Amino acid sequence: MGHDAPATTSTEGVWAAKSEWLCPLIADAALSDRAAEIAAGRRLEFGTTAFPLWLAPYADCGAPRRNAAIELSWRGVTLIISPDEGLAIEGDMAAIAARTADTVRCGPAGKDTVTALAGAPGH
Repeated sequence: MGHDAPATTSTEGVWAAKSEWLCPLIADAALSDRAAEIAAGRRLEFGTTAFPLWLAPYADCGAPRRNAAIELSWRGVTLIISPDEGLAIEGDMAAIAARTADTVRCGPAGKDTVTALAGAPGH
C-alpha cells in the first residue's frame, strides 16, 4: 500500500496522490491548513484516500471557532460535526471503517442537515 503527498497543492480541484492512495495524514494537514476556508464555505475534495475516517478529527478543526457545522463524506458515509450538536454518523459499518474511499468531500454542512441532526433519535 503506497501513500503519497498530494499531486496538487493548488487551492482548486481534486487533491490526489501521484500513485495509489492519498495518505490520511497528508489529507489531515490539508484540512487543518484550510479549516477557516472550509468553515467560511469552501469545499475540499480528495481523490482515492486511505482510511477516510481518520480525517474526522481534522475536518472539524475550524468548526468550533467559526460556529459552523462541517460535513465529511465518502460513498456510503456522511459525518456531520457540529459545535452545538456534536457528531452524527450515517452509513453502514463497513463503509465507515473502509480502508479506502474513491472520493472524500469536506465542506460546510447545510442548515437543513444540522436541523435534522438535532432532531435525530439519541440526540
